[in-house]
Amino acid sequence: TEMDHAYFLEKQLRLIDLVGLPNYLQSQMGSGKPA
Repeated sequence: TEMDHAYFLEKQLRLIDLVGLPNYLQSQMGSGKPA
């Protein structure tokens, strides 16, 4: 749902803040899942 999507994005943004953008992108690419 739209709510779930917004929640997911919020979570991702918090993660980026936490680990930094380069580390976040690297983890996305390394996981084998589409970003």
